[in-house]
Amino acid sequence: MAEIKDRVIEYLKTNGITKQDFCKETGISYANMVGNSLKSELGGEQIALIFMKYPNINPDWLMLGKGEMLRDSVHVEPDSATLDRLLNKISDLAQELGRVQAENAELKKELAQLGSDPNVSAVAAAG
Repeated sequence: MAEIKDRVIEYLKTNGITKQDFCKETGISYANMVGNSLKSELGGEQIALIFMKYPNINPDWLMLGKGEMLRDSVHVEPDSATLDRLLNKISDLAQELGRVQAENAELKKELAQLGSDPNVSAVAAAG
């Protein structure tokens, strides 16, 4: 399971929130939280939605696994510049993840093609 999703599920269990309710509140697809989809990480927009709907989640805990699950009881609202910076960073990371996933898929295709190429197989067998 993806680490952030592990922590989301831990938060849900600790706070008595069902996956169905979580998905309704955040707009995240239920299919994204079950089965093989648990192996993939959430995107930046999805993580931003979690922080908006559940402001008591400690961002360091959710993103990095550091610190306590919940923020201190004193809640300080970040200014709009900080929020904009964070949302831009999340968006940049989500785009980078998309590029890496696309590159990975392309490399897998190339690898599969090389594996089915008889000339490559003959060279490998002769080597």
